Amino acid sequence: MTTSHKKLTSSGIVSNRPCVLNGFLIGVDGTNDPTITLYDDDNSADGNEVAPTNTYDSSLLGLNGAMFIEGVKCNKGLYCEITCAGAVEVTIYYK
Repeated sequence: MTTSHKKLTSSGIVSNRPCVLNGFLIGVDGTNDPTITLYDDDNSADGNEVAPTNTYDSSLLGLNGAMFIEGVKCNKGLYCEITCAGAVEVTIYYK
């Protein structure tokens, strides 16, 4: 199974079918701290959290995020919730 990736700048569906989350990287604007949550769900933030809600410090600059060696199985799909007053990019890697 080949790893895919998807870049989001606002909340949205990553995959609408079962998949494995391999990780995510977050690019920030240096001013506004984004809050990111990843859910095992195919179309909303109603599912189980697979990466808990976390606020990332934008003033640190550089990339934030997490990569998982074994991956995290998402039975319904994968949804990313993004809250940020400024610019943010979240790239999610999944199979």
